[in-house]
Amino acid sequence: MTTPHSPCLHGLGGGSQRWAEHTAGRGKTAEWRQLLALRDLSTTLIRAQRDGVAVADRDQLRGELNRVYDAYVAKHGPVNRFTWTNPGEVTAAKHDERFGKLEAAWRNKHGEDGAPYTGPVPSEVEEGWEEKAWAPTARSKRVSHLYGGMLEDPGYAVVAALEIFDDETMTARKAPIFATDVLGPREVREAADSVEEAIGISLDETRTVDAARVGQLLGVGEPQAREAMVGLVYPDPEGGELIPAAAYLSGNVRRKLAAAQSAAEADPQFAGNVTALERVQPRTVEAPEIHVRPGVPWISAADHADFVRDVFEVARPTVDCTLGQWTIKARGQGADNTLMTDTYGTRYRTAAELMESICNSKTIHITRPKEDVERTGGDPTDLPVTFEAQEKARKISDRFAEWLWENPERTARLVGEYNARFNALRSRVYDGSHLALPGLGTQFIPHPYQRNAVARIISEPTVLLDHVVGAGKTGTMFMAAMELKRLGLARQPWIVVPNHLIEQVGREAKQWYPGANVLVGSGATTKDARRLFVAQTATSDWDMVIVPKSVFTAIGVSPERKAAHHEAVRAELVKVKDEAGNRDSVKVIEAAIQKQDTRLRSSPRRRPRTPGCGGRTLRRTISISMKRTCTRTGSVRRRCGSWRAATARPRRRIWR
Repeated sequence: MTTPHSPCLHGLGGGSQRWAEHTAGRGKTAEWRQLLALRDLSTTLIRAQRDGVAVADRDQLRGELNRVYDAYVAKHGPVNRFTWTNPGEVTAAKHDERFGKLEAAWRNKHGEDGAPYTGPVPSEVEEGWEEKAWAPTARSKRVSHLYGGMLEDPGYAVVAALEIFDDETMTARKAPIFATDVLGPREVREAADSVEEAIGISLDETRTVDAARVGQLLGVGEPQAREAMVGLVYPDPEGGELIPAAAYLSGNVRRKLAAAQSAAEADPQFAGNVTALERVQPRTVEAPEIHVRPGVPWISAADHADFVRDVFEVARPTVDCTLGQWTIKARGQGADNTLMTDTYGTRYRTAAELMESICNSKTIHITRPKEDVERTGGDPTDLPVTFEAQEKARKISDRFAEWLWENPERTARLVGEYNARFNALRSRVYDGSHLALPGLGTQFIPHPYQRNAVARIISEPTVLLDHVVGAGKTGTMFMAAMELKRLGLARQPWIVVPNHLIEQVGREAKQWYPGANVLVGSGATTKDARRLFVAQTATSDWDMVIVPKSVFTAIGVSPERKAAHHEAVRAELVKVKDEAGNRDSVKVIEAAIQKQDTRLRSSPRRRPRTPGCGGRTLRRTISISMKRTCTRTGSVRRRCGSWRAATARPRRRIWR
């Protein structure tokens, strides 16, 4: 941010750029100058601590920071002061406006060929709209002394972090930076007391086990270091790099064992891998413990065809599963025998038709002929016939579960397939004790479970922090984001938070990591402000970006990217169609292709709601979403509902 009454650069999101005059009221000009001075002083002091500047110079900067802050508070009050805005009652006009938007969105979502749905609306959906339309607007914080520019300043988080502010009492106390150093230069370890410690240091520095670095820390050569690490790390048969035991002896250990056995035949150094993996193999699940039914995807279509041939005594059954859709046809001798129409089927549904319904998880429901319903009236469902068909379906499922294990060769094959698919994983226990967490404020000492959570986050693509309230999930997210950035696993970590927490989280981020380059989207409340915020994320190297949920959800995907996705899906479907083995499968695939073409035609051609982005600036970013917990139930929700008693309200009629 520039100083008040000075030019600022517009158009950062792309296209032409121009300087425009940024003005503020007279009352804000002097205050903003003081806030900018606090920003610059605190930034300079943090850099001095990080770079190891002389103590006398740091004390001088700290004294000046105290003087400027005290003068500001004496004149204006705390930096993080605010007032609550209490919205009024929801009027009928506001209710109708909300209701109309909800209905329009629902009808557009459930329409076809680009046209909105025009049919009736289920009553439960209508009731949900009524509840949302009458929900009172949540109160919000108003920081009038920051509106107009200061909230949009990329360095605002530095100023906000100078205070430890209590929202309940509206009081602030100085952050530790006013009295002591909160950051120090990172210490480079030159020695380790044990091989385990040396491995941890190497993992912390490079996320890999470097034998040369381990040897350097232990004061021995690389061959001696490799010998000392036997049993603590294992060579990867595929890439050759050293993998810590906790990582190597977890995951799909059956697949790893097969690879190790193959590698050990050519190179004896992998014999230790085989021995270790054999010790951690899960117990084999045998056939009597495996519950099956027709249509499970790990049992092939050929096995289903064998069942139809053996049990229904059909000469030429055709069974296929394409795009998750099963088709079962009985052809040739036996297609209409008593097994098909009586023992396992009915005169209305053959056994093959019932088995197809079972495989596709379709409800078996038989209706009376239309002429009978029109002549006699009554329930169109033929209950006796439906119950009979459902009973025969259960009989087919039970016989399938018995037949599957009657052949020893088939049993051995399927037991092996089941264990390879569903009984091959061994959970990894993460240990984050080796993490140095460079840049973390000296006043914060993470709990062991927080360190372990950070170790998990930097090792897995998705993680849920299922910790209780007050366990420090926010701090864990800060540490994880900084480690992802430091290790090069993410170019720009984004932390997505509820709108009302944006200032608080941004303030805490700078307190946890005083030297971090943090961008907070506090001022991204309008279309132009969102555009500026997204542009700022793309034009600087941020360690963390604190993003309001409303901004994150407004960042759409460009029409070009949507079209490319649809075209890729269509090309894959065409490829599958060309390889299809029968006409039934071709029909299923052609229907999927037609549906994809419809989606492509109906896809909106408008630009994203937040211009200047369209997903292009988000490459190699990672988002960490903060969810809220309802205090009454403890359940985690992305959006907290309204916990108020239901009251009688006028209902809006949906005209059909």
